[in-house]
Amino acid sequence: MTIEQIAAKKAEKAKNIETVIWEKIQAAPVGQLFFIDDFIVDGAFKYKAAAKSLERLVSKAKLKRIDRGMYAITGYDPISKEVLPRPQDIAKAVCRKYNVRAVPAGKWAVYLAGLSTQHPGFTEYLTSGKNRRFHIGKSSMLFRSSSGKNVACIGQVSSLVIQALKAIGPEKITLDQVRLAVLQLRKESPYALEHDISLATEWIRVIGRMALNG
Repeated sequence: MTIEQIAAKKAEKAKNIETVIWEKIQAAPVGQLFFIDDFIVDGAFKYKAAAKSLERLVSKAKLKRIDRGMYAITGYDPISKEVLPRPQDIAKAVCRKYNVRAVPAGKWAVYLAGLSTQHPGFTEYLTSGKNRRFHIGKSSMLFRSSSGKNVACIGQVSSLVIQALKAIGPEKITLDQVRLAVLQLRKESPYALEHDISLATEWIRVIGRMALNG
């Protein structure tokens, strides 16, 4: 076999790997992010081959590299131009990749819980894993390592609202925010809510009980 034939065979193999990876990406749910490991779990491809194929897809503008080893399909909007993945989707991907838990925190939690209409430029999560930072477009996203009660809640809604209330604080919270928090907490199952408010400070427990007794 000549050098040209060997090179052509390698190029064809790389093209086949890229095609298989692209087909898998297209079949995935909207908003899902991908890591290199997602394509080598069955041993079909080696890490280096999968990484090169993903980078080729990036160079063809089919994929967006969100961070080292993390990729996503981005949409397009005539007004906002490129539509990047939501922080919530990135958080889910990070939890899946590193087998950790994460809960929105700070002003980001306040916004997601509906207790404020002001969208923060900085996205923060508390995680049972390591500190990590990602840059998404012009904004940044921080995963701050935490332990104990902050990541021990079992309810999705209650864990979010509790972090939002903590971010606001008992001195600054308004009656409207209390009312909205109660409405949100009523969406949580009583079992999860009882468990989660038991981990919170007393003033947050009072709001939780208002939701339970309503």
